[in-house]
Amino acid sequence: MSADLRGGVDDIGKGPTGMRGPAILARTMSVATTRGNGGQAWQYHSRSDNHSKVACWTVLFDLLLECDIFRTHAERGRVGFGINHVMVNAADEFVTPSGAGRVNRHSQPDDARKVVRMLGQAIPLARDTGTIGYDVIGVTVVDCRNDGSPVRLVVNDPAPARDSHIHYDRMIVGLCSEYRARFGA
Repeated sequence: MSADLRGGVDDIGKGPTGMRGPAILARTMSVATTRGNGGQAWQYHSRSDNHSKVACWTVLFDLLLECDIFRTHAERGRVGFGINHVMVNAADEFVTPSGAGRVNRHSQPDDARKVVRMLGQAIPLARDTGTIGYDVIGVTVVDCRNDGSPVRLVVNDPAPARDSHIHYDRMIVGLCSEYRARFGA
């Protein structure tokens, strides 16, 4: 890896799954920021895509670290990207910005488990349909109360198992494999 792309990477510890993206996302979301006209600082707001933008950048970051051909093409200015990210909240309670600070209560881990299962089953993969679908899917599960407490990365149940096709690490490896197959030398 070139020194330009590697600089500072060792200062960012790997998360419990081995990749850095999910841990960076959780740490970034732990800092409440003001968005919109209300003046209230929130860690997450449904009308903001800030969390998704951070997640997309962390996917790109992990790809640059983990995928040699992607990194080489990026160094040569041959890569553009657009990613949509799926994040599931496993918090028992969530302070909702749209409800003037009302606390929503959830039946966890069952609610999060149902969402993770649905995402793994309902979103088509191109390799399974032969025609349409996503190349890969990745799900990150967090515990975000949205009350100013630290956002915690969830790595055990209800998060996808490490051998699940929607596990974050498998998404990164799958993206690298798909990229290599299409654009490799």
